[in-house]
Amino acid sequence: MLENLSSPIVTRLHELSDRGKLILFACCCERLFPNYEAFCVQEYWGNSPLLRTALDLVWDTALAVKKPSLKEVQSLVSQIDKVIPHADNFASPFTALAQNTAAAIIYSLESIWDVNNDNTQHILQLPFDDLDAFLHICTFPGANDYFYTDGFEAWINSAPIVLRERQIQLEDFNALKENPSLDIAKSCRERSKSEGVQPFLRGLLKEPGRRLSWRKRLRRFRSL
Repeated sequence: MLENLSSPIVTRLHELSDRGKLILFACCCERLFPNYEAFCVQEYWGNSPLLRTALDLVWDTALAVKKPSLKEVQSLVSQIDKVIPHADNFASPFTALAQNTAAAIIYSLESIWDVNNDNTQHILQLPFDDLDAFLHICTFPGANDYFYTDGFEAWINSAPIVLRERQIQLEDFNALKENPSLDIAKSCRERSKSEGVQPFLRGLLKEPGRRLSWRKRLRRFRSL
C-alpha cells in the first residue's frame, strides 16, 4: 500500500488513554457514516438509523454519558451485520464505502469493552480505504485493474482529500494525547462531521427529505 493511504498513527495507539482511543475511533466513524447513508439513498436498502444509534452509543461511552452493556453491544453488532451490503448485489459506487462504515462501527462498538482488541487498528485504516475506493470510482469509472498505472496510483496517494485525512488523524491524535477532555472530544466530533467524502455536503447526492438550491450547495462546498 502507498504510504499516504495508510494511517500514520496505527503504531502509536498505545500512547493514548483508553478514552482517547475511543474518541479517535468515533471520529473516524463519524467521517464514514454519511457514505452509508448515501448508499441507502441510492439503493433503498440498509438501515442508517441503526448505525447512527450504534455510533451514538460509542460517543456516549467516550463522553462518559452512558456505557452500554456487553449484551447490548453484541445485539447491535449482530443487527448491523445483517445490513452490510454485498458487492455482488448492488451497483451503487457507495457499496464498498458502506461496507467500510459498518465494519468501522462494529469494531468501535467492540472496543467499548475491549479497547485494545486486534480490530481497532482497522478503524483508523478504513477511512483511507474509503477514500481510495471513492477516488478510483469517481476519477476512472468503469476501468478495471489492467487500466491502472503507477502514475494513477501515485496521484491518488497524493490527492488532497487523502492528505487531509492524514492531517486530521494526526491532529486529533496529538490533541487527545495531550488532553482527552470533553471539550477536545466535542471539538474533534464536530470537525469530523464535515470531513471525508461527505456526499451530501459536497452535493453529490440530495439529502433525504431536503432540497438544496445550487447556491446553497456551492456555499457548503466552498466552506469545506
